[in-house]
Amino acid sequence: MPRAPVGSYGAEEPVTVGTLPAPTPQTPEALGAMSTFSAADPAPAFSPVVEVAKGILMQLQGCNADEAFQLLRAASHRDDRRVGDVAQTIVDTAERRARAS
Repeated sequence: MPRAPVGSYGAEEPVTVGTLPAPTPQTPEALGAMSTFSAADPAPAFSPVVEVAKGILMQLQGCNADEAFQLLRAASHRDDRRVGDVAQTIVDTAERRARAS
């Protein structure tokens, strides 16, 4: 049975081939998508509804675009919903309020 190398903890634990993680597929498409963005690249464009929701939040909360997106993300995580769905709810609510006034 193969053994794992002695690590920083100083213990050897038996490892069978069945317990090793499977390699991640590296398709050309996945590799191309990963290399498309870098830290120097501008942020990818969001859907129009996300941009509109960010604008609404910026106006209502007095924040910048990055802070508005962080608010969308926080609501997305809190409610376990997609950012786009949260954005659509914000836009729909703003439209209903605009029609009511």
